[in-house]
Amino acid sequence: VRSSRPVRMTGLAMTALRIKATDQLNGMVDRFNGVVQAIIPDWTGESWVPQATANPAAIYRHVLQGAGNGRPLDDARIDVARLQDWHERCRLAGREFNAVIDYDASVRDILQDVAAVGRASPAVIDGRWSVVEDLAQAVPVQHFTPRNSFAFEAQKSFDEQPSALRVRFVNRDKGWVQDERLVFVDGIDETTAERYETLELAGVTSSDQAWKDGRYHLAVARLRPETYQFSADIEHLVCTRGDLIRFAHDVPMFGLMTGRIAARVVDEADQVTALALDATVSMTAGKSYSLRVRRGDGQSQTMTLVTQAGAVNQVTLAAALPLAEAPQVGDLCMFGESGLESVALVVKSIEPHGDLTARITCVDAAPAVHTADIGEIPPFQSQITLADADLPPPAPEVQHLQSGEESLIRHADGSFTTRIVLTLRPAAYSLPLRLDVMIRAEGESAFRPAEILSATATQVSLVGVEEGERYDLSLRYVGPGGNRSTAALISGYAVEGTAALPSDVTRLSVTVLGDVAHLSWTPVGDIDLSHYTLRYTPETGAVDWQQAVALVEKIAMDTTALSVPAAPGTYMIKAVDVGGRVSALAAQAVSPVGIGGGFNAVETRQEAPAFTGTKTGVVRMDGALRLDGADSMDDWSDVDDIDTIDFGASGLLAEGLYEIASPVDLGAVYRSRVTATLHVQGLDIGALIDQRSDLDGLESWDGDIDPTRFAALLDIALTDGDPGADPVWSDWQAFVIGDYTARGYRFRLRLYSEDPSLTPVITQLGITVDMPDRSESAAGIEVPTGGMTVFYSNAFYAPPAVSVAPHNLGTGDYYAITDSTADGFFIRFYNSADTGVARRFDFAARGYGFSV
Repeated sequence: VRSSRPVRMTGLAMTALRIKATDQLNGMVDRFNGVVQAIIPDWTGESWVPQATANPAAIYRHVLQGAGNGRPLDDARIDVARLQDWHERCRLAGREFNAVIDYDASVRDILQDVAAVGRASPAVIDGRWSVVEDLAQAVPVQHFTPRNSFAFEAQKSFDEQPSALRVRFVNRDKGWVQDERLVFVDGIDETTAERYETLELAGVTSSDQAWKDGRYHLAVARLRPETYQFSADIEHLVCTRGDLIRFAHDVPMFGLMTGRIAARVVDEADQVTALALDATVSMTAGKSYSLRVRRGDGQSQTMTLVTQAGAVNQVTLAAALPLAEAPQVGDLCMFGESGLESVALVVKSIEPHGDLTARITCVDAAPAVHTADIGEIPPFQSQITLADADLPPPAPEVQHLQSGEESLIRHADGSFTTRIVLTLRPAAYSLPLRLDVMIRAEGESAFRPAEILSATATQVSLVGVEEGERYDLSLRYVGPGGNRSTAALISGYAVEGTAALPSDVTRLSVTVLGDVAHLSWTPVGDIDLSHYTLRYTPETGAVDWQQAVALVEKIAMDTTALSVPAAPGTYMIKAVDVGGRVSALAAQAVSPVGIGGGFNAVETRQEAPAFTGTKTGVVRMDGALRLDGADSMDDWSDVDDIDTIDFGASGLLAEGLYEIASPVDLGAVYRSRVTATLHVQGLDIGALIDQRSDLDGLESWDGDIDPTRFAALLDIALTDGDPGADPVWSDWQAFVIGDYTARGYRFRLRLYSEDPSLTPVITQLGITVDMPDRSESAAGIEVPTGGMTVFYSNAFYAPPAVSVAPHNLGTGDYYAITDSTADGFFIRFYNSADTGVARRFDFAARGYGFSV
């Protein structure tokens, strides 16, 4: 045992180990663990003092000057002032470097590891060792544009971003064992993370520091995916690695224009109000613009401009500047939308070339990387600014699409051109746009250019389309530079043309004066309007179009008022288009007054439910009249006895006639008002019921159908002769309610269906022949002693009521009326001795009917 110092090297921290001799120990102690700290010069804020420290700045200096370096440097070779600033930032952020370097490594490799923990990298600036830190900076040291740079290039990494990092480090809180900390992207946790990547952090022993560094690296991967390179002449000397610069260039579309100040506009107060540029700039109304200038002293100056829509080469300052504070002629400038006239970059490296040029590599400044450990990481922003001419137009937005009657073009010869009219929302685009429309008919495999009749900024008319066809439409905006928007697609659009029902007539009103009803209505503005049709029913309340009979079949399309015979009941009117389609709803007007003198029903015929008239192709069934072949299944006793119950196979007629059994005979020719009541429903008997599982569960086999698919029309024929003596009848004509002059009337009903499986069903058919009240009178008629017969100028239908007003009757005189008929009456005057005398008188007869 020798009592002497075993290690003769000085400047080392030594540990003494005392071991108690036992039989458990044999040989040498080859493993010995301990927690140690380096005692090296450390910055206290005032001076460098040897003490235990893990600050990266102190260790960085120790690596350069300590015993581990075979060629330690003196202070003149080190930027001590910058290390002192870095030391303070590491201390405030809690960054430490803790590692055991028991292996051979170069000085630069160790410096690289130490600096990385302090968010920096080694650098030699002006011949002295220093660091370049990744710091948030606000003041640029240099400006680069195409005017002072060349050979621009850029690269972008499209690596798939991880959901989380597995940050590996030596955890001092767990006994200095290898550990890992999961660092997640915002909005992701262990249950949703899909992609992990591993990050090794040398020298980090704190879990909190490992998490902060992991967040920093996630932010760098997201916000700095691009690398920019360009060359510059001697101006590259102004900046160094890590410096903040402002950059504008047309290739990456940073800013809208770069140039130099060509002149200044000075007002009377020696204020600069505008700047002339050596290049033309374009502005759009509604946007804000700014100009950044590199002044002669290298300072960066930003000025807000007055927006002047259009292309200009002189910009007006929003706030005038004194001459001393305004840019000078020749200053480098960058123009663009406010805040986007240039981008902030950090110099990553500078590679000198010949002729005093250098290749500069930069990355995005991305200030958010420095706050990733205290807030969310924002999405990447390209910082691209597009001029309006470079912006892709927005996709067209179709506000309204029309192809019905409102879009038709009516020609002088009455023909129509069908078209599609597209109404577009105004596009949010400042430059003129052209609409490119492609069309594809159903069954076509490829789109073809549409035939455009006319086009404005918000409306386009397409022709060359067929009514009833379906088309796919593809719409794109095309800008002045040929840039195209995404397509707006419209699939399977059916062209209506004249196929749509006409608009409903509105505001039908009726005014009755005497025996005339004056009707008026609001005209329908449909371009394909053909005429109006007027119907009447004596019923009021809830009435249906099918319950009314024709009053006027066709009313000219330009007519808005009409006079018709007055009758108590409901008038109904619809519009009819050129295709014969009628409007969906009828305008109605109720006339409860009728003719002032009243009506007298001299003949009525009620056919339902007996329907005893002559039937051709029609049958009576269940008290109703319908086309032949339509069996009523409600009365079937045994469905199994029916060979087929697929209706439509039974040979149902599509047309049938029903004629009222006996003509109406008025006995003489009279002027009469003829009205009718007709109730029509539709029945679809074409539905297949073979597959019905439970026929007993159906309450009714009768179903309503579209009233436009069937019809029941009433006809009338007239004669002046005796209907019972084979007279000459007029031709059948469509019946309309009105006044007729005839002795006899015949009526028939025509039933039509567009499909053999459809039938109209007549549940009520009534005819009424009315005669209006009328009166006839005369004055000063001389009656001889024997009396006389007074004949009416026109015979009444029935004997009227007669009143007499005698002239100058003597005492006891009286008169007697005998033989009063529809044609006249016999009158004789008597005295008190019952002897006939001559007298004068006036009379008035009131009845109904007017013989012709």
